[in-house]
Amino acid sequence: MKYSDLSEEEHIKSIIRMSWYGIAAISLFVVAVGVLEWIF
Repeated sequence: MKYSDLSEEEHIKSIIRMSWYGIAAISLFVVAVGVLEWIF
């Protein structure tokens, strides 16, 4: 099975998905810190 455009597209999609997870995790972390600072 040779390297094709489809596998490259899948690879790019997985990278985009991982970056979205990273952005979501950072956003949740920032919100959590803000809430903790607001409470305490």
